[in-house]
Amino acid sequence: MLHERIRKVRGLLTVLLFAVALIVAGCAATGQSGQLADGSMLVKGKVSGISQADKTLTIKPRKGDKITVTFNEKTALQGYSSAELIEKNQPVEVTYRPEENANLALTIKQLPEGACQ
Repeated sequence: MLHERIRKVRGLLTVLLFAVALIVAGCAATGQSGQLADGSMLVKGKVSGISQADKTLTIKPRKGDKITVTFNEKTALQGYSSAELIEKNQPVEVTYRPEENANLALTIKQLPEGACQ
């Protein structure tokens, strides 16, 4: 009886550890930032600041420096019906194009809370 319980507990622990390993591997495989094939850049992180007046969004990735982007009416929003709904500390994924005076946001995608960023 005791041996059977121990065997069940070991089996559950094995499954749990395997699931955690898959989640960690998935987070590592998604990447945090970098250049895309079309020359645009990608950054994932939490919103550390937003100015609706200046139309700027600052993202703090898990690793590295903060990135500030400007957004406009052409910026595609995913998960937001308007830019006014973007709030500090929300996880986001932003694609942007570096320009002469600023980083222009092409897309701002809301990520689920707790998402890898």
